[in-house]
Amino acid sequence: MEGSLRMSRKPFFSHPVIRTFVVRFFLVFFAVELLLFLFPPLGYQEWIATQIGNLLHVPVNETFLLVNESWFEISAFCSGFTTLALFAGLVLGFNIPDWATKVRFLMEGGLLIFLLNFIRIYFVVWVGVNYSFAAAETFHILSWFALSGMILWMWMELMKKETRTMNAGELARYLVGNQSR
Repeated sequence: MEGSLRMSRKPFFSHPVIRTFVVRFFLVFFAVELLLFLFPPLGYQEWIATQIGNLLHVPVNETFLLVNESWFEISAFCSGFTTLALFAGLVLGFNIPDWATKVRFLMEGGLLIFLLNFIRIYFVVWVGVNYSFAAAETFHILSWFALSGMILWMWMELMKKETRTMNAGELARYLVGNQSR
């Protein structure tokens, strides 16, 4: 099976392209998460809370919304930056595409991510208002996983188009085979 990922019985991480990708991905993700922890985007969090509070007619106090007598916080980690970090880690993890295309992907993808994240948070709070706080917490987790899955799918589709491959297996072989340096 020449050209495939199962060329030998070597450990998965022994392939230099895979190791480089994993290191780059986690460095980007860790850096964004650390920055969010150290310097939360409070103004943006308050803006999200205010907009959603106005749309759903719920009281707002800075980054908190009062949902059925419970405070729901728009934390730094719910602002969309964590999802952007996931996407950025994927885009920056490999040597392709070129840097101009990576920047374009990050800008266009970032706009889409922040829009989808705002819609996601709106529906999380909507569920809390119309059902229960516990239902909102459950929907919050499930919707983040769904958004993350959409981001992975979006990245894979962009990369398949960029590399002119047809499916995930072909894309994986292309990425691993054409990046050894």
